[in-house]
Amino acid sequence: MFYRTMDYEQEGNDITIDDFIAEHCEGESEIAKFYAGKILFVTGSTGFCGSILLEKMIRSCPDVEKIYVLMRPKKGKSLEERFKAQFEGDLFERLRSSRPGFQLKVYPLEGDCSQPRLGLSDESVEKLKETQIIFHVAATVRFDEKMRLAAAINVQSNIDLLNIARTMPDLKAFVHVSTAYAYPQQKVVEEKFYEPEVSPDRLLNIVNSMDDAMLDAITPQLITTWPNTYAFTKAVGEAAIRQHSRGLPVVMVRPSIVISTAKEPISGWINNVYGPTGVVMGAGVGLIKVLHCDGDRVADMVPVDMVINNIIAVAWDVAVSKENQQNEEVKADDTEADPPVVNFVSSPDSPITWGKFMELCAKGVQIPSVRCIWYYDFRLIKHVQLYTLYTMLLHLLPAILVDTGCRIVGKKPFLWDAYKKIHKFAAVIAHFATNEWTFRNDNVHKLWDKLNPVDRKTFEFNCKTLRWEQYFNTYMRGLRVYLLEDPLDTLPQGKVKYRKLKAIHYTVKYGVILLLCWLLLQFLRLIFL
Repeated sequence: MFYRTMDYEQEGNDITIDDFIAEHCEGESEIAKFYAGKILFVTGSTGFCGSILLEKMIRSCPDVEKIYVLMRPKKGKSLEERFKAQFEGDLFERLRSSRPGFQLKVYPLEGDCSQPRLGLSDESVEKLKETQIIFHVAATVRFDEKMRLAAAINVQSNIDLLNIARTMPDLKAFVHVSTAYAYPQQKVVEEKFYEPEVSPDRLLNIVNSMDDAMLDAITPQLITTWPNTYAFTKAVGEAAIRQHSRGLPVVMVRPSIVISTAKEPISGWINNVYGPTGVVMGAGVGLIKVLHCDGDRVADMVPVDMVINNIIAVAWDVAVSKENQQNEEVKADDTEADPPVVNFVSSPDSPITWGKFMELCAKGVQIPSVRCIWYYDFRLIKHVQLYTLYTMLLHLLPAILVDTGCRIVGKKPFLWDAYKKIHKFAAVIAHFATNEWTFRNDNVHKLWDKLNPVDRKTFEFNCKTLRWEQYFNTYMRGLRVYLLEDPLDTLPQGKVKYRKLKAIHYTVKYGVILLLCWLLLQFLRLIFL
């Protein structure tokens, strides 16, 4: 079974657009009414969260006037080609069928968050002066990104965009998207700003004064107690927001681990293998056999559509609060107050452990892909020494044998290099999979209480409604369809292949056990006979 919504169950053998379209909401939406006639600017619109934000805004706030999106040429594609390609996938199928020409509301501006002033031309900056709402979603999400690029995107772009925002006379809201894991040293993460050990100005001065070799050499000393450059630069980026946002209607949202859609526009949609999704997919195709992880720790993850609904509502709330205060006396202290912070997390309302997460994902063996290369045999290992032993036996030893076989038959070896990349990725994941944090999310609850019934249905972000067993049914199908690009039409072939892989797996497993027993017996004979 898989599900159209959290509370609606449907039998089916394929995952299609129609199967997962959320039911139409009727009535007046205060949020949609607010966005009517508004002009928006979105960074990161081609990324995972940004794409969902763009689709949701056009679909649920149909009277929005204009949406500027920051976009850069990439991989040999021009700006126009990338812009056109963005709306051709499954994600925008619902809009293409219900609202032809919806792209006319979207205006691409060539730019790059890694460049000064976001790489925007003077003409583009002039156009942006009419912007009323900014969604700063862009970030480099590679955990091991080079410090120079990470600082440019996650820190400098924040400052540059805030400076541009000051030229917008009718700015009503500026939403900056950070991460709940910006300060992993804080075991209790409240909805407030924290002070990084390195200020934004100092970090940028260091980056700008050193060559790449020297900067790479001192990066471990810079990040100190942070596990990687991503978390470190997101923390410094938060400090930049705090320092440069005085007098602006800024709010910061910290989502935890963002995974596939729960409901809309299609359930289970995802387009990346970041975080636990990469582990699940690797384990699902039989490549990853073990992960350094404490199964009893809480895994805080949130569906991307809920994250976006929250972000849209947060901007509405900030703008409405600003309007309500315009005719009121504002205290001097209020103008110096920090921007509000919203921790969008699931663990306070609907916790799930890593062990339960992998248990639910393991049910994906019921829909095996034709792209599987081995039988599913995955385990979480808490202790690092035991994990190291398992990786040697289940990853590295098979890699040596397979690659040796490839060389013998004249084929290019591949498995050793694949496992090197997997282990590098797993080492990054391990920090979050072996630790646990307590998150406060009072501001999320307060915002939810402000929504009317129509908005609660249209922009649902109440994590208390999450039903993880239902969610992971569509999650696993989504990985198969959207990441492996293997439609459920091939399920019969997938099951046939999986049965063969199972037979091979157990033949090899018990064959090795028998061989080891025989070798042990021969060894004992040499000693005692």
